[in-house]
Amino acid sequence: MTDPNPPGGWWERKPERFLDHPTIRKEILQLTSDKKPSRLGPVTELETMSRVVVPVMAGTEHLGYVFVLEVERELQEQDFVTLEQAATIIALEMSKNIAILEARRRVEGNFLDDLFFGQIESEDMISRRAAYLGLDPDLSSMVAVVDIDRLEEYIRHQKANEGSIQKIRRDIRDLIAAVVADRGVRAFMTEAGDSLIVVFQPVDSSFHEEILEELLNRVSKKHQGLSLSIGVSPVTKGFRNLTLSFTKAKQSLLLGKKIFP
Repeated sequence: MTDPNPPGGWWERKPERFLDHPTIRKEILQLTSDKKPSRLGPVTELETMSRVVVPVMAGTEHLGYVFVLEVERELQEQDFVTLEQAATIIALEMSKNIAILEARRRVEGNFLDDLFFGQIESEDMISRRAAYLGLDPDLSSMVAVVDIDRLEEYIRHQKANEGSIQKIRRDIRDLIAAVVADRGVRAFMTEAGDSLIVVFQPVDSSFHEEILEELLNRVSKKHQGLSLSIGVSPVTKGFRNLTLSFTKAKQSLLLGKKIFP
């Protein structure tokens, strides 16, 4: 009798490794146009369990998927109804969390816009607004300017609309936050045209080498054909120095694009 749960099955892997499985990635790409539950076969020839996949959607946007293993029995019609209801509840909760996150990002963005573009004159005002967001003038900071390379070309090739472009930008912001979170670093972000401006805090002189390389790798995995160019500033302290750091990060990005177009 074949063991339906052989050692080292894909369910034992970490979530990020599971999503990197070529079969899973191919299926997820194929499921992006589906709104109903789908039954899929085993991931490998060594496994016997089928899976039911239910999309979690907010309007036309896919927020994720629920994977259900058919371990003891095949799911029936009522199970599918229950799973669709569960996916709807998950979508509502995720949408609420996204709205809260976006509201915080707007507050961060407004502060950084005012700081970088000279709209705040009072040191006391800077300190109070920064403290509300959790920015500390005594911690080391670094500014990065992130550009999506050949965005118009990518949009034409992917036949992307405004909604999908905004999703790409949100994905990049989420990836930045995820990459730094494990290292005890926070990322404060705002947008300027097609660029994303990020303040990392706290950091050291070696921070950008590993963190930004990991970000580039994750972006290219999630959005094949998409690449980023990133200019970074030296590490500094103090809110007033962030404005100069922003200028240096922009200069770094422009120089890098000239040398490595």
